[in-house]
Amino acid sequence: MNKTFLSFIAVIFYVTASAQVTTGDTTKPNTLLFPTFKPGYVLMKSGDISKADLNYDGYDHQIVYAQGGQQLTLTNLEDVDTIYFGGRKYVPVKKEVYEIVELGDPVSLLVVYDAKIRPMSTSIGHDGTSRKSSGEVMNNISSTNLQRSRYQNGYEVELVRTFWLQRYHDVFKTNNEKQVVKAFPDYLTSAVKQYFETNKVDLKDPDQLLALVKKVNGSSAPPKK
Repeated sequence: MNKTFLSFIAVIFYVTASAQVTTGDTTKPNTLLFPTFKPGYVLMKSGDISKADLNYDGYDHQIVYAQGGQQLTLTNLEDVDTIYFGGRKYVPVKKEVYEIVELGDPVSLLVVYDAKIRPMSTSIGHDGTSRKSSGEVMNNISSTNLQRSRYQNGYEVELVRTFWLQRYHDVFKTNNEKQVVKAFPDYLTSAVKQYFETNKVDLKDPDQLLALVKKVNGSSAPPKK
């Protein structure tokens, strides 16, 4: 047997034992990040590598893979180091999986894709029948990387990016300045506050948030023991 075949068998053996079957029911709205599964691999903490066709499920922030027409959820995340597919890298933190935007020291920038499921409402205009979600205008969707909407069986799914900061094994929200300051170790507190004082930071703008993380991470060395 070749190594590729053995790697494929390894991921099926590893995941199937405790995987959750989630497809086959076409009445459920599609909450996957990509329209098709992407070839990728899972790097285990042991150093083993397993290959499979992977996707990200925004419903529960998990990695899923396709097998025999079914969609299975990758489990035993405590044994997983990094997941690679679609030209991106993902890491499990506790019980959820995050995409890596910037791997930094001591703080990294991560993102979660959160599926917002809304029932569809139908409105009739002068040019015929159109469908739109309750309380939402479709023209607000500006980027497929930021959010995508899909219609399926009376529901609309919007995938929205939520950014997080990671320090060691903890993740922190980025909704306001206080949360961002808390994400950095104490020796960088003054550097974070100084950055906010000298820069007008829109924490919903990933480029501005990334610039903050890079600047503060490189502002000073950790104290010597």
